[in-house]
Amino acid sequence: MKTRYLKCTYGKGLFKEEYLINFNSANQNWCSVNKTDIIPLDEKNGYVKCQLASKQEREAIIVINDVGDHRQSSFRVNISDLVLKAKAA
Repeated sequence: MKTRYLKCTYGKGLFKEEYLINFNSANQNWCSVNKTDIIPLDEKNGYVKCQLASKQEREAIIVINDVGDHRQSSFRVNISDLVLKAKAA
């Protein structure tokens, strides 16, 4: 799978090493991730690191590493919300 970055908003998670993120998705639109997987643009907007599992014309299936014991979640997102590279502001 190829690494991509998904537009998201982020905020404090339950533990100091995690963020709760929100993003546009056809199914569930939030999850908790490690802080190291976020590239911040400002105090609440940024990109989360993900893996591109498959893509179609307008949608993609991505995999995000959740906080926990090697847990991963899949989401269907708009391909326009993904970028190849992301830089912190």
